[in-house]
Amino acid sequence: MNNKSTKHVQVIMESDLAEWVSSQAKREGMNRSSYIRNLLINLRNKIEGEKND
Repeated sequence: MNNKSTKHVQVIMESDLAEWVSSQAKREGMNRSSYIRNLLINLRNKIEGEKND
């Protein structure tokens, strides 16, 4: 894949991810920023929990 194709695919993936996050946040009754923050906190807790096992 050339650089323009790679960039195009990246933009599409980022757009799809942004739409998914917005949809999930709305479903949970949260705004996008709060939802992303919550995801990151949960991910950090999961990773830290696995380190302690």
